[in-house]
Amino acid sequence: MSSTPLPAAPPLTTKRRYPYFVLAFAGAFVYGGATPLIYLTSFLVYGSNASQNPVVIALNDVTVGTAVTVGLWVFFFPIFYLIGKRVDFRRDYGNLGILIYGGILASYFLFELAFGAGGGLSSQLVRQDISNLVSAVAGFGLLFGAMSLAFVRTQLPSSDSPPLELMAYRKPALVGLVAFSTSFASHVLSGFIAALLFQEGLFREDQFAFLNYYYGGDPLFVNYIIYPGLFMVFLYYMGREVDFHRKVRQVFLFLFAGGSIGYVIGTPLGAFLKVFFNPPPNSSSASAVASLSQLYAINAQSVVTSVLEAALLTFLGVSVLTIALLLRQSDLPTDDEEEDGGYVEAVPTPRGHDDANSSMGS
Repeated sequence: MSSTPLPAAPPLTTKRRYPYFVLAFAGAFVYGGATPLIYLTSFLVYGSNASQNPVVIALNDVTVGTAVTVGLWVFFFPIFYLIGKRVDFRRDYGNLGILIYGGILASYFLFELAFGAGGGLSSQLVRQDISNLVSAVAGFGLLFGAMSLAFVRTQLPSSDSPPLELMAYRKPALVGLVAFSTSFASHVLSGFIAALLFQEGLFREDQFAFLNYYYGGDPLFVNYIIYPGLFMVFLYYMGREVDFHRKVRQVFLFLFAGGSIGYVIGTPLGAFLKVFFNPPPNSSSASAVASLSQLYAINAQSVVTSVLEAALLTFLGVSVLTIALLLRQSDLPTDDEEEDGGYVEAVPTPRGHDDANSSMGS
């Protein structure tokens, strides 16, 4: 069994670490606030009427909105990948994770205040704050996932075999099963529960009850509980028994494939359950009925949206698996081995040989 050590990041002094901490927080803050800043600037220039704001109209277009989202990913991903190569990730991953999540969340709440959400506590404000918390997790997965990939590819030694306790590791396909089941169940169960709650009259206090019902989520946030909540929990505990960093390509592919299939099937099915259990009134116009039918149609737009959501799921999964790897520490080099630049792999000793040695010693 051979091992090939890779160059680790040079140890950083406290003074050299702080600039990377500041850069991580600032980069996360700018990433989280880029799109809200565009909206805020357009409102200041063209006014608050969204129907007459050309920037808002353009961003609401699926093609333009997707291009802006992907452009932000393409711009920020390599930046955080380079940061991950330069920092001592094994030592500072906790601080970096907190700074990244905190930076995104700070930008979300800052722009929430800028948009005038200071009118007191309301159910809509609570939903918006919970949505900000979950959206920050998605952004954290992308940025921290870039740093995690840099750590796995450049700061960890590679070897042909896992450590002894992982010789019976779980197959990487199981992470794809977790990705599929959580992405599928989050929308399906959310649609089903929303349908039941609507029948109980929970939405009918609002004059826009049908709009909130068909186009919104369920009041119990089941979709958020399943993903990212249960997704991160299941993947973390499974990641403790997955040979992740030696099979990172397979894990990446299974996460992405499982998430894509789950979203492509689960999202329209969850929307269909809402319409099936609570169809629109007979007085609804034909255009409104046709608009609702697009919610559960599998088309190019839904596929693209599902692929983008699956990409965020994949990077979040890589982040969780990297944290599990670091906390497991079973196949990480010790400090002495890092100083030697090598990776010493444990070799099993035959049981009979142990017995012979013990008998000789006695």
